[in-house]
Amino acid sequence: MTLIYASAIGQFNFNAIYQSEEVNGETSYLRIYSDGVILIADSDESKEEVEKWFSRDNQSADTTKFITAKSNIKNNSRAVFSISENGLKYNYTAIIAGSTLTLTSVGNREKRMLQYSIKQ
Repeated sequence: MTLIYASAIGQFNFNAIYQSEEVNGETSYLRIYSDGVILIADSDESKEEVEKWFSRDNQSADTTKFITAKSNIKNNSRAVFSISENGLKYNYTAIIAGSTLTLTSVGNREKRMLQYSIKQ
């Protein structure tokens, strides 16, 4: 369980691409659509390059990990979804607090948390 303390709970920006800090040369990107579709990609490309192909209509990027999931969105500030990968199921929760989106995943007896923000 993740507790987030913030002075103001925000709402998802459905027109934005959220991006994490770079880890091992790759950045994780996340996009949420108002109908609950969520896209996640890890890429070593610049944000400008990622913006060219990172949409629900274009899933042909060859060198990236592109995951699509359907979530339940509550109050435009919380999304819950699951992804099965390599025979394992991961449960995710995305929560927006202010301008920071925190993605928590639980699966295969491990828990991970990654923070995203909108980079201009």
